Amino acid sequence: AAEKKAAEEKAAAEKAAAEKAEAEKKAAAEKAAAAKKAAAEKKAKEEQAKRDAIRAAMRGDALGAAGIAGGTADRNQSGGGGTDSGYAALVRKCIRDGVVYPTPPRSGSNPTVQYRANLDSSGHVTGVRILRSSGIPAFDRAVESGIRGCNPFPKPPTGKYPSYVDGNYLMYDQ
Repeated sequence: AAEKKAAEEKAAAEKAAAEKAEAEKKAAAEKAAAAKKAAAEKKAKEEQAKRDAIRAAMRGDALGAAGIAGGTADRNQSGGGGTDSGYAALVRKCIRDGVVYPTPPRSGSNPTVQYRANLDSSGHVTGVRILRSSGIPAFDRAVESGIRGCNPFPKPPTGKYPSYVDGNYLMYDQ
């Protein structure tokens, strides 16, 4: 009887050990599945963020090409390109207020400075780059100074500042 009892206890202990090992194996598999799911979700979020960034860049370029404020190539900065928006007028006025340059009487062409103003999230100018010179260095410097003086830029209708704004500054209004 003692041997039978010992054999039953041994069988029960082996069964408990097997159940414990199975439970640990199941827990490890669940943990691995959760980690795999988390990695897949992270990858999906990163891919969505990339798609959103591309979409935003394409939208900005399209808006700018159409002369709508908020685009990254605002051809409407100083009267060229078609329709004007209230925001482009605000930006133009802000920059114009800071441009100190003795404008000569118009004779022929309209010197234009193409620029990029880098902005932080609160609209403050963090850098200015002249993309294309007007051919008049003093005028280019005056425009750059006017852009730096427009600090912060007027708040866009969307309420969110882009990381940069490209524009044209014309010496003479059209």
